[in-house]
Amino acid sequence: MNEQDPSTAPTTTALVDRRRKTGKVSPSIRSALMLAVTLSLVPALAIIIWTGLEHGAHLAENARAETLRQVESFAEIQARITGSTHQMLRTLTALPAFKELDLEQMAKILQSVHESNQEYLNLTAVDTRGIVIASSLLQLGMELGDRSHFRNALDTGCFVSGRYMINMIDSTPAIAFALPIIDRYGKVAGALAAIIKMDRYNTLFENFSLPKESILGFLDADGVRLYFYPPKATNQVGNAIKASVWNGIKAGDESGLLVDTGSDGIDRFFAFKKLRLEASAEPYMYVVYALPTADSSMLNQSILRRSILLMILVAAFAMASAGLISKRLFGARLALIIATTQLLRRGDLRARVGFDDDRSDLGQIATALDLMAGTIERRDADMAHDARMLAASLAEKEILLQEVHHRVKNNLQLILSLLSLQESEAISPSEFKEAMENRIKTMSMVHEMLYESDNFASIDLGSYTRRLVELGTCAADYPIDVSVDADEAMCSLDTAVPFGLMLNELVTNACKHAFRGRRGGSLHVTLRIAEGSGLLEVQDDGPGLQAEFSISESSSLGLRLAHGLAQQLNGTLGWNDGPGARFTAKFKVNASREP
Repeated sequence: MNEQDPSTAPTTTALVDRRRKTGKVSPSIRSALMLAVTLSLVPALAIIIWTGLEHGAHLAENARAETLRQVESFAEIQARITGSTHQMLRTLTALPAFKELDLEQMAKILQSVHESNQEYLNLTAVDTRGIVIASSLLQLGMELGDRSHFRNALDTGCFVSGRYMINMIDSTPAIAFALPIIDRYGKVAGALAAIIKMDRYNTLFENFSLPKESILGFLDADGVRLYFYPPKATNQVGNAIKASVWNGIKAGDESGLLVDTGSDGIDRFFAFKKLRLEASAEPYMYVVYALPTADSSMLNQSILRRSILLMILVAAFAMASAGLISKRLFGARLALIIATTQLLRRGDLRARVGFDDDRSDLGQIATALDLMAGTIERRDADMAHDARMLAASLAEKEILLQEVHHRVKNNLQLILSLLSLQESEAISPSEFKEAMENRIKTMSMVHEMLYESDNFASIDLGSYTRRLVELGTCAADYPIDVSVDADEAMCSLDTAVPFGLMLNELVTNACKHAFRGRRGGSLHVTLRIAEGSGLLEVQDDGPGLQAEFSISESSSLGLRLAHGLAQQLNGTLGWNDGPGARFTAKFKVNASREP
């Protein structure tokens, strides 16, 4: 290689100046990094937008499916009400008093049945002219021949449903079901009708948590609103629904979904279900449930906006980092390295960068940078994860602390109430102590089972039943056989505590009255849980209940307390006699909720 005179060797600065003078412009490392970051984010942005659109379609489809599922549930409720009404009317018209048209007995039967079935507003029987001959509330001799349900029942001889009407009892919207009365000669002698007041549905549907601006409605065969929830000035009961919605429902299948604007101007998914008394008959009622279409689109737009905003922030952070890295880590040294590389390529072996104290090369720097970035990312991820875990743990502990205060307050109040009730009973101190110990143990067992499980908000009602019977039975004192058959179902404390106290009172009552003074015997406890409802049976083989037994007249605090607890659970307590005594409690089961 030829040597070059040092005096004529170009310096690095001179080469840089010469490059500027040539007019050739190349992107800087900083600009290249910015461009690379921007280009790398474009596919990610496209993926976010495409995923957002796909997610929006999925949300809309989920909204449609949820609307159809809900309308099927509400239609099933109405179908059961209609079925039970049909069964009741069929049973009544089959009685001898109705076949013989024994008007006095018919009136007594209707009044008795009405007192036991307060969900009905009125029970009325008319003759073939539509004249009232027996009723639980209306006066005899009233002319009701113009009522469509009576006329249709008399004309068709079948179970029929009426249309929208204003009832004569309190002038509120109602719907009627009627069945012809067939006399002993097989001829139509009149008709029997049951009137259902539509606002009684409020109590039922207030338990459902319907989304905001969702609506639930029942329509008669003419498209007139029989019921609308929640009430709204633009959707009055007794008025026909919007024509386009009604036409779409009538033209649809047995159930379906359409998108339209409601009477209140809100676009919704309208799911409907047609109810028929017979497969070949015209629908007697339409159940409609609607959700705003804006809910799914607004949620999707919110998610999409949040994702794009996050992408912009990431891009800004990446660009700022690229500029900072290019300036601080490369900067003048990289410019010198590039200039020196050009000189070396031209054969200037005397060109040097000039940083003699720098023992590293560019590859080692890049490797160190990658390792540092990876370490920082992992450390930030670990810190963010730890922060989320701490926040979640703190939130859970705050909720659990509130729940503990709530449970302690309620249990102490319940204990005070039990002490006050038991104190009024004329019993010995030992019996007083035993009764209160059993009730307090029953309540404490709920918390014991909670703390033994991972879920502090609910317990298994079946396991609780078995443990309670084992705790409260008198098998240790009397040689009796005890059997427990209980379904497993998770429930909240609002159900478990009153249920446990009720079961304890029923088992204690059996031990006290069925087995005391006897050798041998059996006690059977059965618990069935289905569709949010429970059925508890406690049966012994003792001497049974006294004639004309009544809890309201019983001197036993335990049975009165069990009766009150059944009502607290939105249920009832019944009993049967012979052989032995059997108590049956029907109640509502509140599902567990996560803390």
